[in-house]
Amino acid sequence: PIAGLVDTAYLGRLGASALGGAGIAISAHYAIAKLFNDPLLRVSISIVASGDGAARSATDGDATASNDSRENAISAALVLALVVGLVQAAFMFVCAPALVSAMGGQAGPMRPAALSYLRVRALGMPASTLWLASNGIFRGLGDTRTPLAWALLFAGLNAALDPLFIFTFGLGAAGAAAGTALSQSLALAGLLRALSKRTGVSTSPVDLISRERLRGLAPALRSYGRASVLVFVRTIGKVGAYTYCSRQAAQLGAVASAAHLCCFNLGVVLSQLCESVAVATQTLLARAMGALRAAKRSVSVTNLADAAAARRDAWHVIWRGSMAGIAIAGLLTALTAVRPAAVIAGLTTDVAVRDACAGIVVPVLCCQLFKGLAFPANGVIMGGLDWGFASAEIWIGTVLCVALVHARTPPTLTTIWIGLATFMASQTLLSVARVV
Repeated sequence: PIAGLVDTAYLGRLGASALGGAGIAISAHYAIAKLFNDPLLRVSISIVASGDGAARSATDGDATASNDSRENAISAALVLALVVGLVQAAFMFVCAPALVSAMGGQAGPMRPAALSYLRVRALGMPASTLWLASNGIFRGLGDTRTPLAWALLFAGLNAALDPLFIFTFGLGAAGAAAGTALSQSLALAGLLRALSKRTGVSTSPVDLISRERLRGLAPALRSYGRASVLVFVRTIGKVGAYTYCSRQAAQLGAVASAAHLCCFNLGVVLSQLCESVAVATQTLLARAMGALRAAKRSVSVTNLADAAAARRDAWHVIWRGSMAGIAIAGLLTALTAVRPAAVIAGLTTDVAVRDACAGIVVPVLCCQLFKGLAFPANGVIMGGLDWGFASAEIWIGTVLCVALVHARTPPTLTTIWIGLATFMASQTLLSVARVV
């Protein structure tokens, strides 16, 4: 998300048309990437964490099998990421005109910027998908320090390369996409080496797609497939809500599209602290559930005690994750509300876009607050491997969002953001009700 915010900040210096066009392209890229990558990321975290918890609590006789299962889960996630990334790259590059049109950029000054940005970002999709899968694996193993170090390198490279490609080389929107794709690819090489060193699993594409390796991964791939289908259905609903709102904003013109992009990227970045709570909650809860299942396989006094301890750990994670989410969401919203004009001024120099952002600051802050609360609650649901309910609650929110966008005819930026805020609020309430 920081990469998207950096792109937005630099492109904001080129005017409303360039920023609005990039907004259309970023929304299309986000929709495709979220649709295919989010299931892989979420399922990777839970399956790897569950296997890690089982391996940690396994007896000597089960330790080898548990370790093999964990390594297969890691390899399967990387294989799927490579295949999904290549498919996304081909689809996004070839279908860029149709995607831009579907997002509301049928014609006008925004379309060239949108097409150039989207096609260059498409070339970086394999690296982007492998990046997310590797992060999910590290998170599942309980190691968030290693991916953080490489993510900081990615962000630093992106901040340095973006102005070089955009202004020095004169590539405009395509330059922003090139800077982001190249930065992520360079950081990915180091992250994959660190993953191989940590787990002993080969991250070479040649080794991953060898026939013998794929045969051994069949059970793990089936596990990913079953879980990913439900998370995919969930992601369709989530992406559908975001995409629909972005398309409605694009149809209001360049200024509205640019303002929507600024507010959306701001909310995405600020909510990542709450996303970190959700990831921690999902990882620790899945690990506790894996240990609980391993303990239940043997009926002994020791295993019964281990099962009770794992159950206590699970409830401890749920309670702490919820409290942390509430605290962070409230603090972030309060800090943004203190000086919203200064925050918006850092994203664009266009006066009309700034005024449009200022007009929707209240629903944007409400959306941010509820989004921060929804993340930890969703982490609990996914950590418990309750994929079916996770899909249902998203679709309820999507229906409410679309209905409220059209509370006024024609829709306005205000009704669009009221719909997004309601979408987040419904996730929070439904997830909390499920946990209770």
